[in-house]
Amino acid sequence: MVTPSGTTFTMGDFLNPSFTVFDWDAEFMVPVNAHVYYMNMSEANETPDSPPDWKELHDLVKEYSLADMSPSSMEDFFDRMYSKDADLASLYEWNSARRANPRPEPLLN
Repeated sequence: MVTPSGTTFTMGDFLNPSFTVFDWDAEFMVPVNAHVYYMNMSEANETPDSPPDWKELHDLVKEYSLADMSPSSMEDFFDRMYSKDADLASLYEWNSARRANPRPEPLLN
């Protein structure tokens, strides 16, 4: 997983800024979940004197139906996304752009 940018500029696209907060297992020091937060720049520009309104974009485990964030679960996720589930790939692509545009149509498998 690549975490998003806290800026609006990414390789020619202007996207909503965002950041990721990881939940960790304190005993074993492994990640157990990740939450991505974003700020809608269109809304923010309408009220420039208001403080930033950061909203949760998604909870990684729930959004992608992961059992956990173990290497085997992540391998399963990428396998599903790249070889079996066009809708999951579309969702991932939409989230990677912080839902700045309409969700892309899934490509045919």
